[in-house]
Amino acid sequence: MRTPPIYQESMSLVKRIAVRTGEQPFNIELRAEASNIFNRTLFGGINTNLTDPNFGRPTAVQIGPRFIQMTIKVNF
Repeated sequence: MRTPPIYQESMSLVKRIAVRTGEQPFNIELRAEASNIFNRTLFGGINTNLTDPNFGRPTAVQIGPRFIQMTIKVNF
């Protein structure tokens, strides 16, 4: 038995803003990153023991839930 294929999409959005002041210009970077954006689950560890009543059932999850993080970065 084979496990199903892995489908895990990630996405990142970045916006850079240039700020000019009297003395020194600097940049502000806004970033949003998402891992497993469609929240797909990959079941693994399929039970291959023929005598077990749970034969063919997955016993573990290999990909975790959706993870999103947002950051602000100031470069000067």
